[in-house]
Amino acid sequence: MRFLFVNDFHVPQLLRGTEVNTHALCTSLKALGHEPSVVCALIPTGFLGLHSRVRLKANPRKAWVADGAAGYPTYRSWHVAQTLAEVAAYARPDVLVIQTGNQHVAQAAALLGLPTLHYLHFIPEWASLPPLRNGSYLTNSVFCQRSVESLYGVRSAVIRPIVLPGDYRTTIVREEVTAFSMLLDKGADIVLELARRNPGIGFRVYSNQRALHERDRPLFEQASTLPNVTIAKPKKSGRAIYRRTRMVLAPSRWQETWGRMSTEAHVNDIPVLASDRGGLPESVGTGGRCLSPEAPIDAWNEALTDMFGNEASFAAYQRGARQQHLSPLIDPASICQEFIRQANMLATVQDYRSDESSMASSLTLSAAGDLNTGIP
Repeated sequence: MRFLFVNDFHVPQLLRGTEVNTHALCTSLKALGHEPSVVCALIPTGFLGLHSRVRLKANPRKAWVADGAAGYPTYRSWHVAQTLAEVAAYARPDVLVIQTGNQHVAQAAALLGLPTLHYLHFIPEWASLPPLRNGSYLTNSVFCQRSVESLYGVRSAVIRPIVLPGDYRTTIVREEVTAFSMLLDKGADIVLELARRNPGIGFRVYSNQRALHERDRPLFEQASTLPNVTIAKPKKSGRAIYRRTRMVLAPSRWQETWGRMSTEAHVNDIPVLASDRGGLPESVGTGGRCLSPEAPIDAWNEALTDMFGNEASFAAYQRGARQQHLSPLIDPASICQEFIRQANMLATVQDYRSDESSMASSLTLSAAGDLNTGIP
């Protein structure tokens, strides 16, 4: 089966949750003999960006370029909504998978009329979801499922993010707290205050923001005054990210629909201290602890020192992380098979409609023939 994922961006140009999850899902689909591909916007920087720009200039009549940097076709352009129909005609997908956060691109994708899965990894702030002629909805957590049904009145199947253990399992030197994002919405101020209160613990924060809001800039200035805080760029290797991690800290204020870093951390029995926002409690499960981001900083500090420094507590949270990792709900093979099942249901409906259309055409032709021959 051929799949075309419609994303905002894609690896290796951007390594956020949606991009990493798409890559893991495409890798799994390809391993099973399917043909995944991705269409997305081009980021002009880096070697791939420069190479793609040169190719676009060399052939001005073509508005998109294809590359195999991810191990399967990725079609990149400046304006995805404008080039989507042409890319789809070239890729000939059996199923289109909408994942973009750009409403115009999502609408353009839905208008193609292909069998479509609209896979929501976030809660859209749109007036409505684009209507699907032949499609269904997927969400990445029970929280996201309930939110989308409440806001838009549509039902969806839950397909949790897929984390391939082999991409993350490694020998761990458990000595640091690992966090992600330097944004206020992601709780970076809580991370930095906990670092200030615990100078003997190293804090490594991976920041993948392409641009920062003015309110977030002071956080970088604050981080520069803390010798135990390292701001790191995203890494392509999941093993490298968690190699020195003793626990993950995710005090987000954002309504996260999942918490991919929790699932990743649990591969190596790493516990997670997170906020209780959105789908984070689902992803943390038995493998950590959740607090309100509005809880007093003393409560956060008490939880961190207990999880990090108390060996008995740490061992208990490790066992919980292992239990969460082994849950069938996040088993990569099961997730991939459920995704394929949802796609097959669409394909079956499409075949049924095609058969109905063919039958109707045959009946029309037969009736016309009957009239021409004078048969009543």
